[in-house]
Amino acid sequence: MIGSSALRKSIIISFCFAVVLILLIFIIIIPFFGDVEYYSGQVLEKKKELALLKSEIEFLESSERKQLEVASDIEKTKSFYVDKDAPINFISFLERTAGSAGLDINISAVDSSKSQTLGFNLFLKGNLLSSLKFLNKIESGPYLLEIQSLNLKKNQEKKLINGKYVDLNEVDMNIKIIVYSNEEG
Repeated sequence: MIGSSALRKSIIISFCFAVVLILLIFIIIIPFFGDVEYYSGQVLEKKKELALLKSEIEFLESSERKQLEVASDIEKTKSFYVDKDAPINFISFLERTAGSAGLDINISAVDSSKSQTLGFNLFLKGNLLSSLKFLNKIESGPYLLEIQSLNLKKNQEKKLINGKYVDLNEVDMNIKIIVYSNEEG
């Protein structure tokens, strides 16, 4: 009988141990795994949010780069226009360009029919090739301009050289241009 009582005690102790073990599993381990599952879901959610934030940051950085490029382009575009109140830089450009082509130039302002433009008459004197080079330089120059009219006439002046009158082979060129300004007039 002692054997059966020891067996019974052993079964009761095993049963109690199993109950305690099952209670430990339900009280500690299962909630722990539940928390692990919950926190892993939170980590995944945070990773998605982080990925979204990274893509938003990349978009903002890209937008900022594009904004800087556009600002740079706007500044370049502004340089194409003449200051309507003080077109001295444009007039200096015309004088330098004519001088480098070996032409005499006379510049006068004229009324322009278009708003945001300035009108000029250019009277040039020199050889034909230099006059054409001048035209090419102002058309491809740093200012936005439009040639309204162009008149070319052979200059009839002659120069006395060694007792003979020699044709100077010069032309008179009259150009009417409008140049675009950066402000309303």
